[in-house]
Amino acid sequence: MDAAGGAPVTRVLLLHGLWMPRASMRWMAGQLRRAGFQPQLFGYASVTEGLRGTLPALRARLSEPTHVLAHSLGGVMAVQTLQRSPELPVGRIVCLGSPLCGSA
Repeated sequence: MDAAGGAPVTRVLLLHGLWMPRASMRWMAGQLRRAGFQPQLFGYASVTEGLRGTLPALRARLSEPTHVLAHSLGGVMAVQTLQRSPELPVGRIVCLGSPLCGSA
């Protein structure tokens, strides 16, 4: 997908899931880098910080054209951030195992 200026979006923000460190996304970041993308890891304290503290920081990281690759809670956060701020220049979101319809 192209950014507003017509240049292809190559930046990919990787979001980890609940109870996971951001390092858990390093392998995927390496694969994306080899494919020509510019991956960036986003870390957050999934248990102690909660969504209220994390979403503003995530919104700031999504303020430039980017795609998102997210696992579990990371996908929920990405979707919630874009629901609250649909003007953000996000191309695509890939959610891996994210409970977007709820979780028991």
